[in-house]
Amino acid sequence: MGEKRGDLKLLVQSNFNAFVGAKNTVDELQQEMRSNSITEETEYSTQAYEKTLMDAIEQANIVFGPIMERTSRSEKIRTTLNIVERYKFFFNLPSSMLEYIKNSKYDLAVRDYKKGRHLMKSAASGTGSEGALRSLFDKVWVAVQISVGKVHESIFSKLDNPWAEIDIQTKHISYLLQLDSPNDPVVYFLQNQHKWVIEFVDRSFSEYVETLLGEAPAEEFGTEQSLLKRAKVLDLLQSTDKADSFVAAVEKQAFSGRWRATLTLIKILSEVIGKTIPELFRFIEQFHSNDQYNKKFDSSRTEGVWSQITEEIVALLAIAISKLFHAEPVSLPRRSDKSRHFNVIAALNQKKLPPFPVDVCCYVAGHYAGLMAQELSAAVIEAKAVALSKHARKLLTSVFSTFRTDIISIFCDGWVQDSRALFLSQDPQRAILPNLFQDHQQKCIGILQTLVQTTAAVLPDLRPESDPAILECAIPSLIQSTQAFLDGVNYSILVIHEPAEGKNDHLVAGLSCLQSIKERTRKLLADFETKLALSKRLNLTEIKTSEKVLDGVFFDSLISAKFVSIRETIHYGILYSGFDWETDVTPKEIRPYIYEILMALVVVHAETIKMADHLVKRVLTTLAELIAQEFLICFRKLDQLSKQGALQATLEIEFIEQTLQPFNNFKITNTFKSVYGSVQQGHHAMGHPPFQNIQDKELRDLEKLIAAARHTTRTQFACFTLRG
Repeated sequence: MGEKRGDLKLLVQSNFNAFVGAKNTVDELQQEMRSNSITEETEYSTQAYEKTLMDAIEQANIVFGPIMERTSRSEKIRTTLNIVERYKFFFNLPSSMLEYIKNSKYDLAVRDYKKGRHLMKSAASGTGSEGALRSLFDKVWVAVQISVGKVHESIFSKLDNPWAEIDIQTKHISYLLQLDSPNDPVVYFLQNQHKWVIEFVDRSFSEYVETLLGEAPAEEFGTEQSLLKRAKVLDLLQSTDKADSFVAAVEKQAFSGRWRATLTLIKILSEVIGKTIPELFRFIEQFHSNDQYNKKFDSSRTEGVWSQITEEIVALLAIAISKLFHAEPVSLPRRSDKSRHFNVIAALNQKKLPPFPVDVCCYVAGHYAGLMAQELSAAVIEAKAVALSKHARKLLTSVFSTFRTDIISIFCDGWVQDSRALFLSQDPQRAILPNLFQDHQQKCIGILQTLVQTTAAVLPDLRPESDPAILECAIPSLIQSTQAFLDGVNYSILVIHEPAEGKNDHLVAGLSCLQSIKERTRKLLADFETKLALSKRLNLTEIKTSEKVLDGVFFDSLISAKFVSIRETIHYGILYSGFDWETDVTPKEIRPYIYEILMALVVVHAETIKMADHLVKRVLTTLAELIAQEFLICFRKLDQLSKQGALQATLEIEFIEQTLQPFNNFKITNTFKSVYGSVQQGHHAMGHPPFQNIQDKELRDLEKLIAAARHTTRTQFACFTLRG
């Protein structure tokens, strides 16, 4: 406080003259005001001036008021024009939106819409000039919303196009989300796709049915009378080596029309299964992770729509695929929430198709079945890689499994029938039948392997040992096709060819063919097991039985035909030639009938070795057995033999037995022993002990005669010593 006083005192001292001067001036002014009556009561003498000023103001208003008003209006207009120019795009936004619709410039519509929305938010905040223009902006924004609604309609109409690329439709939906569409564009798009797919599949199937009904009935190969026609097709297709030529030859077959139409439909259905469904799923997935979409719409609804439409689409596809081979309706799930498309599905389920031509050339069936399996397998794999409902996944797997079994079954039916007709292929070259059989079986096994491997990825848990298609179709058909081929060979040998046409030669060829087929069949079975990945060995009992029976039929027929003349010669030489077995003439030579028998065997040997050298010993051994048995029968019919007659019989029997020694066996040896026994019994019947009165000299004479005969016939019967 003392310091403050000191400062004030110092200030007065420093400015004393100024303070004195100011005080004098104030005193003078106060004195002047008192002398002129300028006081508060007289309002300090201003009344006169106030009226003058008011009059001046009134006059000024009259003169300058209009000018000032026009100036104010001009300023407001200038301000408004500046605002209009500044927000020109906003005020033009309603008309701009309509213009963008005409040119489909939705990206520009989104850009301006976002900018306009930002301005509206600024105006709503009440800051800046935008806040002052809120009322105006509100009115403009109403018009903008109306125009944007028309943009929505335009873009939604684009979503109705089922042929547009999914990426383009995704962009359209993105536009709708940025334009604040009140309707869920994802659900809208899915429902449109649902409708389109249902109608597309139904329309495609109806066109397929119309195609079938418009075609002439396909000629089938099912009766024995048509085996030759089947063989001609086999000849054509087997002789076509190049793939392009083979396909062209297949497509020219009259019965290929149904297969081609079916393959076309399978491609269409596979496109839906393998492309449309996965694309739709990936389409949904990208919006499930889209924050902008999730903020506006409920993604769980999308999942529900997806589940329903895929179940219905898969159900329709299952019916269409099943109808290709089966007339019976497919069992559909009971639904309480049936959509408007369910009636389409139910109607297709009741449609009737002409029976599928199952009994056709296996190469044709295999060609088309392979293409179908390739298309549908890839499609199902793609579809199962996405999130299908449990029911849809199960139905898709089930119908594919049935389809797979159907095409394999049809192929196998043709395989068996073609094997039966194979013996007519390239007639009359019987020697190449085993090669034809092997080539045919190898091709068919290769087709089976392709079908199984192509479809394996769809059914990864299915093992070959439990695969119905392998157990019920492939393995039985492998066995039946072999048996059918053997039946064809049997028919060719025993029915078609009469003796006059060289039936015996064909019997030899048939036996040779059969032996070759036995060897090849074992290799083919091993190849079958390997290619189809079977861990268990196949049971050959049925094939072995067929081979054994057929071998017996062929061989017995051949031996029977060859032995007829030999038997007659034996009977004539022993019983009906007039030779006196009670003679007392010493044997001088081997009678001619023995040489006739052996020469007949020489002819058989020559015929057999020419066509099937491995059968020589079997044929001649069997004939030797029959010759020995016939000798026994004939000598048992003789009541009595003299000593000389017994020697003659011994000479002839011994010569033929020694000559046929290379083909001897235990049965032949025992039979000839029985023949000697019968000769002894005949000699004994004349009152002589069996051979006891025959001298050593007589036996040596017989040996000399036999040796001489063997020497002179060494060249003639040399063939009997060439092979063991």
